[in-house]
Amino acid sequence: MKPRRKTINSSRTRTRGNQDGQEKIKQIESLLTISPVDIAKLKSFAFTRGGFCTDSIRQKVWPKLLCLNPFTDSFENKYQSYVQDHSSDTQIHLDINRSLNHYYCLNQLTRGQKRKKRRALFQLINGLLNYSSTTLSTTLYYYQGFHDICTVFLMVLGEDLALAAMDQLSKSYFR
Repeated sequence: MKPRRKTINSSRTRTRGNQDGQEKIKQIESLLTISPVDIAKLKSFAFTRGGFCTDSIRQKVWPKLLCLNPFTDSFENKYQSYVQDHSSDTQIHLDINRSLNHYYCLNQLTRGQKRKKRRALFQLINGLLNYSSTTLSTTLYYYQGFHDICTVFLMVLGEDLALAAMDQLSKSYFR
């Protein structure tokens, strides 16, 4: 059996651009304009076919669902000083060096661009692990597959908000 290729959907809807997908995007965008955002209704779209459809929608929705503030939760403002040596660095480097090869949208990146993404991925994981050990009541530990989760957030939210999103998830979902 041929293995499935992992994809991160960037611009087209998973519903192949049909009317249902376009209508769903309009509904999500409409929800995002209402203050306060109806989180329960927004979450319900995650469980429908195609989820949030595109990365551009995910970039708007995920920070809302995770209660992130792009102005105060950026990597530079909050986490940069935590990128330093960590006991899991060797394993993180081994995993990251094998990563970013299985996502379709990353196949178009040059070696230099992949190297830059891997460096950003390392900083994200390292910063998160060090931040959790100095600021949270319980320490977060690196485990197999953690870099894959971080990769998705890095590719969708970018370097600035990916760490804040992972930090928020580590306080609730990864415990």
